[in-house]
Amino acid sequence: MTDEGGSTLTKRQLGRYLRDGRSELGATLEEVAAMMQWSKSKLSRIEKGESGGVLRELDIRELSRIYGFDDDKTTAVVGLARQTDAKCWWHTFDDVIRKSFNMYVGSNSPRRH
Repeated sequence: MTDEGGSTLTKRQLGRYLRDGRSELGATLEEVAAMMQWSKSKLSRIEKGESGGVLRELDIRELSRIYGFDDDKTTAVVGLARQTDAKCWWHTFDDVIRKSFNMYVGSNSPRRH
């Protein structure tokens, strides 16, 4: 995923569904990360909507299975994952919209530490 692609809104929404699923299961970041053979920080970044890489459908389906999501919820989170790398409408206007506009709507929002 590049800095130019995808909306942080979609990533944050996906992350919230996954975090809620983990919480409802009563599992820790460490437990689920170990099941996925990921680092705790990778799962944490995904749940915060900060993932820098492309989320594989296979991984989202496995998380859905672990969390016990029904078919409808699995379909919804897979759909969100597919949208995380999609260019948003404002990228069509890159020649007329300044890069600073992304601070308000896009994936280049400044991070708070």
